[in-house]
Amino acid sequence: MRFKRRYFCLEILFHDDSLISAKSSASLDTSLNKIKLHKLKHTNLSESINSSIEKMYGDYGVSTMMPSFSVIYFNSSTNIAIIRSARDLKEKFHNLLMFTNKLDQFDVTFRVVHVSGSIKKCKKFLSIYCQKRLSELHESQSKSILFNEENKMVIDVYEKLLEVSLSNDNLFNMK
Repeated sequence: MRFKRRYFCLEILFHDDSLISAKSSASLDTSLNKIKLHKLKHTNLSESINSSIEKMYGDYGVSTMMPSFSVIYFNSSTNIAIIRSARDLKEKFHNLLMFTNKLDQFDVTFRVVHVSGSIKKCKKFLSIYCQKRLSELHESQSKSILFNEENKMVIDVYEKLLEVSLSNDNLFNMK
């Protein structure tokens, strides 16, 4: 019998005040946080979830959940990630993600947008999800009068992600 897994497609929402609001215009702290935000890697996400497992479930949780847990894909530009867990631990991981609120030094919320039994279905869902988000961004940009460079960069990243996911099956790190 093979090992059954579940894949969680996550959207990471940042709640750090220095990233969201521009109370201090052009402050050094805000620009440093933006630089740190773009340098986040899958290891940061993995360490954050590992520490949450240890806090929430203790030694027993670490011994049962850690062998099946893995970060498959993480994109710091689009704040989308795919993680893998054992099928019988699906509810525990879902609860864990709801209560995990730190990624590196940033305050975050993990929003589970899709759960699947195969990485192929996650990839298909993410391509549809990115198309939908891209159309929402285009609609919001057409309504707004000001077009700033930051929104253009986000749209470009979504377009590249969509293009690569449709053309290349080797985008995801299968472990």
